Amino acid sequence: MKRSCIILICATLNIISQAAYAQKKLSVNEMHEDIEYYFDAIKTMHPYPYAKYSEAQIDSIELQLYKNCSHEMDLFDFNFLLAKTSKYMDGHTGVYSPLYDLSANEKNDMFPIVRFVDNKIALNNFIIKSINGIPSSTIIQELENLISWEYHPSFREKTMNSFLTPLLYRVFHISLPFVCNIEYSETNRSICDTIIKSENKKEQSRQSKLSKNYDGAILYEYHQNDSIALLFYNTSDIWGNKILEKAMDNFTKIFFEQLKEKNIKYLFIDVSQNVGGSDNAHKYFFRSLKTKPYKYTQYELVTLTGGQKRNEQYCLMEAGCKTIEDLPINKVKELKKLNLRIEKKIKKLQEKGNLKRIRKFKVNKKGFDGNVFVIMGNNTYSAGHDFCEEVKWNKTGLLVGEESGQRFPYSGNACTDTLPNSGIKYYFATSYFWTEPALPTQNGFLKPDLQYNISKPLTIEDYKAIIKLSYKLNY
Repeated sequence: MKRSCIILICATLNIISQAAYAQKKLSVNEMHEDIEYYFDAIKTMHPYPYAKYSEAQIDSIELQLYKNCSHEMDLFDFNFLLAKTSKYMDGHTGVYSPLYDLSANEKNDMFPIVRFVDNKIALNNFIIKSINGIPSSTIIQELENLISWEYHPSFREKTMNSFLTPLLYRVFHISLPFVCNIEYSETNRSICDTIIKSENKKEQSRQSKLSKNYDGAILYEYHQNDSIALLFYNTSDIWGNKILEKAMDNFTKIFFEQLKEKNIKYLFIDVSQNVGGSDNAHKYFFRSLKTKPYKYTQYELVTLTGGQKRNEQYCLMEAGCKTIEDLPINKVKELKKLNLRIEKKIKKLQEKGNLKRIRKFKVNKKGFDGNVFVIMGNNTYSAGHDFCEEVKWNKTGLLVGEESGQRFPYSGNACTDTLPNSGIKYYFATSYFWTEPALPTQNGFLKPDLQYNISKPLTIEDYKAIIKLSYKLNY
């Protein structure tokens, strides 16, 4: 099963510079052509864009965009308008927001990290009613428009915080200081014109970061006295990159060999910050983990144009080329084979209504000879979520922590494209998956076997406590 999320919502890849935003103007005709291009791509390449909102609702959003773009517009304003359609799309579909790019000075003056509770902005022990005269309800509405309905509540709040300062500067054109109207939660006493001290982005990032072990792709620690090893599997993003695949192949071989040499009995694989990549990365771990035989039925929806687009992007990425014309002969042949496969898939889809596949997995008795714990959480998304699913299916280990951040069933295999006139980047899913029997979920999110608070960095004592708690589950 290969579900690749090559697009992460928080990515800053290929974001148009502020200079370009300031210079470029778009005509009504150019914007209307881009709007049509964007929605046509979703309707033809995304197999199921109506998981939450109906086709009629999506059509009405498109029509409203045409009305809103009835006069010449700056590139930034048009990009922001399009990005607000992300609210109606799944987490693998939408338009990149223009709110990623901040100047060096602005990064030194960030609005503090807040909580969003019942359509209110909360900071410490008070409620912020407005910021520089802008009602908090208006600010929240703009932020929510930029975020997929599919997001887990905690991931939603994290993303809203990342957009808050840029929104204040770029959209509401607020200047320092941040002057707020606040209300104390306990007394309901309101105070006007309260200055909220800004924060440095680096310091803010440091405070919100759980652990240095989440800074790299894969990091590890050994605690030999306790016979514990920690493996931080932070990204699965190796799709189309043979060098990264080889590096992961070599690393996992050496790592599991060392577990045996060091006589490690307890292995913790932390995917709590793994927001995706490619399921192909998981095989380098499962080959060295003991598994039990299992099977389940996987269903998939695809479209011909979406599958072809995904195949094209895969071959371009792997070859390091920008256009199909630049592909070497061997990659052209590979692309043709991949497209023949998708054509066969579509034929089956037309005949049966969906693609059904019984997936069977054999036992692996040669894996790590010890107990495996997988730390998961609300930031475990896409391929990171799939890793937890596989652990659950094949009984590799115990899922520990909090529910995953990926709603299920879900769309995946995302691709990117560029709008022809504005050059704005957008992304869309090309597959829609579900499985039977379904794994236990809570509000659509995969549940851990053992609930454990991971909001703070886990210490060696936490790992020992998890081991003790697992005994009660007869693990």
